[in-house]
Amino acid sequence: MSRKIKKTKHQKKHILIALEDTKSSRFYIKDLLKDKNIISHIVFAKHIGTDPKSVLKAIKQFEKENPDIKYDKAWLVIDRDSFNKENFKGTLETARQKEICVAYSNECYELWLLLHFKNVASHKTREEIKKELNEEFKKYFNLKYEKSEKHVYGMLIDRQGEAIQRAKKLIENIIKIDGELDPYNNNPSTKIHLLVECLNNLEKCKEENYLNCNEKLHNKT
Repeated sequence: MSRKIKKTKHQKKHILIALEDTKSSRFYIKDLLKDKNIISHIVFAKHIGTDPKSVLKAIKQFEKENPDIKYDKAWLVIDRDSFNKENFKGTLETARQKEICVAYSNECYELWLLLHFKNVASHKTREEIKKELNEEFKKYFNLKYEKSEKHVYGMLIDRQGEAIQRAKKLIENIIKIDGELDPYNNNPSTKIHLLVECLNNLEKCKEENYLNCNEKLHNKT
């Protein structure tokens, strides 16, 4: 006689991730999860918009639509882009109050990818970042960078350690000069590396709870 397997009422996940885009960062993160064999521990919120407030709203919507899925930590992946202060900085502050981690990029997510190739120290527009990233892709892969490229993680994995160190150095230099962070005005800067490090070592991330991912923000205008 066959026995029916009783479903557990609550599904337990380590991390909920809400992304600002449906291609580049999603492809990178999903391939990282497969590489680390942790895809079953992560859940993604449904994409409802690219602006920071919409990404934050996606977490609330996920919780409402999936009451039986529980998780230890939520992460937002957002861009500074051209969003106004209230939208970007307001989202960061709300996330901090709710203890939601934010892997932001100023100016855009492609800064994280560019850091796989070189240091980026001076202010850059998203167009400049993408232009330089395209030059690196042509140089090393003989390809034009496309947001729709699904295998960027695999192409860049050997350079990931360097990207993490360069991203950390950017944050360290900002704190050294200004005393604290101001993500809205700190161009270039990114905290994508914190999420990547967290996913690279999920158990350590869970233990530390990554409280340093949403520190109090600078009040610069």
